[in-house]
Amino acid sequence: MGGAGRSVDAVQLQDCLRLFTEKEQLGEDDLWYCPKCKDHVAAFKKFDLWTVPDVLIIHLKRFEYISGQYFMAREKIESLVSFPIQNLDLREFTANSGGSTGGAGQQFDLFAVSEHMGTQHGGHYTA
Repeated sequence: MGGAGRSVDAVQLQDCLRLFTEKEQLGEDDLWYCPKCKDHVAAFKKFDLWTVPDVLIIHLKRFEYISGQYFMAREKIESLVSFPIQNLDLREFTANSGGSTGGAGQQFDLFAVSEHMGTQHGGHYTA
């Protein structure tokens, strides 16, 4: 994904969900205090969806922070996100489904979209 003014390709919603649920090691600035060894360690974190609700709302992060020499700059992510209009299947991302072929209640149809057009300093929302 790229920031404002950069040419980017479309990203699939499923790829965003895969990245969200991927195992990640914490960095030097995010060390976790381990109560067993009484030390700060670069632990791993992982998000899982245990179950999904009847109505699913997905909010995508649309800003990225760019490190400068003296400050952090924030830019809007302009990547287009492609998503299925019908049958968004979340079985792959739901921990207790086991990726089974069943999965009633784990498929969603798109109902609405709210989109921001503009920059981080101004613009308009459309629905």
